[in-house]
Amino acid sequence: MRDTPKTAYLLGAGASASSLPLASNLGSAIGEAVDLIKKKIEEEYGTPGMPYPDEKRPWPRGPIGKNLIESFDWLSSETTNTTIDNFARILYLRFRNGDALAESKLYRLKSVLSCYFLFTQSIIRADRRYDEFFAKILKSNNVSLPENLSIFTWNYDVLLEKSYYQLVNDIEKIKKAITNSDNVVRLNGIAGISRPSPHNLMQQNYYPYGFVEAVYQSGDPLPVSLIVKLFDSYSANPFERLLPQMEFAWEANPDVIENAKKRADNTEILVVVGYSFPDFNREVDRAILSQMAPTISEVHVQVPDQPVGNHMEMKVKLEACFGQDGFSRIEKNIKLIDSVGWFHRPSNIGPY
Repeated sequence: MRDTPKTAYLLGAGASASSLPLASNLGSAIGEAVDLIKKKIEEEYGTPGMPYPDEKRPWPRGPIGKNLIESFDWLSSETTNTTIDNFARILYLRFRNGDALAESKLYRLKSVLSCYFLFTQSIIRADRRYDEFFAKILKSNNVSLPENLSIFTWNYDVLLEKSYYQLVNDIEKIKKAITNSDNVVRLNGIAGISRPSPHNLMQQNYYPYGFVEAVYQSGDPLPVSLIVKLFDSYSANPFERLLPQMEFAWEANPDVIENAKKRADNTEILVVVGYSFPDFNREVDRAILSQMAPTISEVHVQVPDQPVGNHMEMKVKLEACFGQDGFSRIEKNIKLIDSVGWFHRPSNIGPY
């Protein structure tokens, strides 16, 4: 019997759209979250802006949530007429051209995104589409991701982990099987997981305060005090701060791109879910898909054909990424699926 072909899923924002806002609505969603955060601060501490209770803690003292609320409002305002990805890209280009202020703004943007996604994902339940995806591809006697399945995701969220938790109910297994797995390539990093600053010699906790664990389990908002503390830790002096584990792929991190190319090698089937191949990701998309081109035999693209002609545009973008020769070889085996429902699973893959 033929072995299951090496398969890769490429996930875009549409793969999480049932639970989280699309990139085009993310700025306004962050603005709306401020009202809920203010309400939670009032419930936990009293009036927003009041000083912290007199307690020993390593984070800066000051008005409760003031920096976080102002930063949420700032990012929502800055992205009124553009997407957060576009704004981040502009800041990055300005920084690369010597604008030091743009660097600090990009860091602030990542800090806001990290806290927003943690807070929001603590409220929502696991996405049923991810539940169904795992149920279809995993064997009943083995809930680990198989070696010949890769998941490339442009999303910052932890919906993969949140759904996987329903299967294993074990945080350490989730870290091993999903968060730290070579099978899962997070092209933009992950919101909510932090790393120590190079100057912070004492902090080695990549999962501060148990935030991520609580998000996996929770259907209620995290205590806002934890979100406030996390944001304060991003703003702390270099010897105490944590850094958001988010790094846009177009920031040209060679480790991310090389790891993605390694996972893409020898891929036979590609399934794209909810991804539009935006121009500012083109260099990374081309690096991944051109690595697949010599061995790819099928491409399944699950995106709505809206606006009219979107499926034709997808073919143009695939040709730009695969290269003309690679695209010509597989064009007849490109299947376009007009759906935003359950993640598509080709008939010849899984359960593994």
